[in-house]
Amino acid sequence: MEIFRDEVASILNNIDISNDEPFEFLKSLSATIYSMKDVTLGYDESKLLARFLWTVFAGWDLITGYRKKDIVKKMIDAI
Repeated sequence: MEIFRDEVASILNNIDISNDEPFEFLKSLSATIYSMKDVTLGYDESKLLARFLWTVFAGWDLITGYRKKDIVKKMIDAI
């Protein structure tokens, strides 16, 4: 996860992202991964990361329901 976070940080630092939505998505992803740093993973400690990953890969959000588009593809296309 640290390597993945480093890659996300590289994108944020080296690419001008003019659209706020992908920028906020990548910042949220980076912050979520960072919050898990140096944490001994147990059920309660992993909920934040698991919830974020589930939302991204399942295409389901508790507030908006199912997404019509793949969020990762949408963010990459927006960059």
